[in-house]
Amino acid sequence: ALAKALSLDPANAQALFATATLRLTRGAKREAYAGFAAAGRNAPNDPFVPHYFAYVFRLCDMMEEAYAASSRATEMDPSNPWPYWMRARLLAAMGRLREAEELIEVVQARFPSMHQRAHNADFYMPLFRGRPDELVGRVDSGELKPETGSMTFDLALALAKVGRRSDALALIPQMERYAAADMDMAADMAAVLGHLGDADAAFRHLDRAVALGMDTLTHYENPIYFGPLF
Repeated sequence: ALAKALSLDPANAQALFATATLRLTRGAKREAYAGFAAAGRNAPNDPFVPHYFAYVFRLCDMMEEAYAASSRATEMDPSNPWPYWMRARLLAAMGRLREAEELIEVVQARFPSMHQRAHNADFYMPLFRGRPDELVGRVDSGELKPETGSMTFDLALALAKVGRRSDALALIPQMERYAAADMDMAADMAAVLGHLGDADAAFRHLDRAVALGMDTLTHYENPIYFGPLF
């Protein structure tokens, strides 16, 4: 369908953007970059173009460039919540936890209806702070419930870190479905399996993550996630 759309109108910004997004999910970052650039030339006021440039840069481990592109998306449309959440995660990944926490507070106040994204931060921030027990306790109490694939991975990693191996293993079948198709979740699965002591399976998932385009060295070098594989 996208090929047909572009054959009818090679300059159609929506078709160019959608094609670039598809290429990005398949690990073709160079082609995705070129596609987003073409889309941006034809739709210069579309804030999702710099937002997706930020994805490309992150996957290439160009973290500062990703942050700048995401900031540009917000400058173009301050009412769009997605770039804010991306920057919060980028800040956490770069070790700038105080800035991440401050931004999360701002975004939660500005976009109170986006509770699921707020809960995403509730799941990943305890890991970055070295407090997996905090996340496990809030889930055990019923205060938090994993509602997305990424939340499930964060919970499984926290469970593995606090020694609840059987509980972490129980989440593996659910996570396998996500990891088969998504580059970030393939990397997350590797982190969980590494903490569960299955290095061979962890490296198989790392191979999958890289094949899908996940080349974020900053993430792979973070001992919070991959320490057992070092």
